[in-house]
Amino acid sequence: MVGAFVGVAARGSAQEGPSAALLATSVGGGVAADVGESFDRVLAAELQALGRVRLQGSAALRFADVQLALGCEGETPACLGAVARELGVRRLLLSNLDRVGAELVLSVALYDADADAAPRRVARRAAGPDGAGALLGEVRGLLVELLGEGQDQPAAPAEAEPAEPAPVPTLPPPRGPDDGRLAGAGAVAFAGLAVLGLGAAFGVSALERTATYERAPADTVADAEEAARRFVQAREDAITANVLFVVGGVVAAAGLAWLIGELVDTGGGDVALAPVVGPTFAGVAASGAWR
Repeated sequence: MVGAFVGVAARGSAQEGPSAALLATSVGGGVAADVGESFDRVLAAELQALGRVRLQGSAALRFADVQLALGCEGETPACLGAVARELGVRRLLLSNLDRVGAELVLSVALYDADADAAPRRVARRAAGPDGAGALLGEVRGLLVELLGEGQDQPAAPAEAEPAEPAPVPTLPPPRGPDDGRLAGAGAVAFAGLAVLGLGAAFGVSALERTATYERAPADTVADAEEAARRFVQAREDAITANVLFVVGGVVAAAGLAWLIGELVDTGGGDVALAPVVGPTFAGVAASGAWR
């Protein structure tokens, strides 16, 4: 299934802050996934209420999936910077909910692409049967500590004499897609499809070799050795097919994202697209606006 994530600029008091993306809360230590989703909703609501950042999109993308799509690992400045650029934001917020012994621990990391330094992380802990509820009440204080009181808020404008109305800007004429970039995007997508086709061929070969192995007689030592050889070949073909499917899927998704961007963004919009590949899905992540 091909899914798409389209970022929409948040409205409200956060319009003047730096752009930011809140990624889905990762859970561990036996914490249920729906508990993490509850924290996603509360974090997003509190971020908009605080007005320190201009939140874009919703907490639908997992950091691990975006890392896989971009081919980077760990919460390093290089990897986080690549994620921020693809999502078209200055800041990334990554939350984690884990159970450590009898305690439930919520931590949120903040990465600023302008600083290009290691992310800063703030945590809260709670114990007892209602630890999740207690941590939900700590979200606002955690975010205030993480973002800083009044950080990045615009200064109040000084009073000035009334000025003449500014002229209404004229929008530039729509631009058409660039033929060279279209050809490049099509070539990347075609290469991905070709790799997928090669993976399918290896998959068919693996199935045929497996069927031959299962039908082969084992009456003599020579028969048994021949059957074992066919089994090893079938396993190698299956591994090759899996690798080609993953590589082909990523390349095809990247080409498709590029192609969609060239065909759709013809009016000067500010759009960032990136392929997203997970264990059970592949798609295109987009953030920004088409004009």
